Amino acid sequence: IEDCASCNVVITAPKFNHLRLRKCNKMKVKFPYVLSKVECIDCNDIEIICTGICFTYRVDNCNNVKIQVLDTGTRITFFAFDSPIVNLKCVGIQWTANDNDDDNKEEIDYNDTDKYPTTLSYQVPYEKPDGQRWSVRWRGNRNNPGYTKKLFHAKYTLGTTSTTST
Repeated sequence: IEDCASCNVVITAPKFNHLRLRKCNKMKVKFPYVLSKVECIDCNDIEIICTGICFTYRVDNCNNVKIQVLDTGTRITFFAFDSPIVNLKCVGIQWTANDNDDDNKEEIDYNDTDKYPTTLSYQVPYEKPDGQRWSVRWRGNRNNPGYTKKLFHAKYTLGTTSTTST
């Protein structure tokens, strides 16, 4: 989808391979299942809602992007490159007890939404002038779901984190 402005797009196909938004403004996209990834490049004021599964999202040179995903109990990766104001929201979180925790026989009230929320939000860090590149992951661990982050380095995409000597 390219050069769209002020529109809502609802994709009803049960699943598809790839979604790329490029140079779009004030747009909302909703879909059920993406096999590969969702990319948002050179966009402003974008809302992306996944009602099913997508494992990878890339936001590059964008501003004010909101991404809402459903907790499917799996890992979801978000790459944010030179993009201020990227907000992530995971909904439908299902908390369960750790099956291996025999020491804790106390009854846990998962209906206590203050302690066990059904929605968790996260704003990706952004600092000028570096415009750091971040890799943020949603970990759908049922015992302790949440976000983790680390700086992204291009060498990580080459299949190794080792350095070469000259």
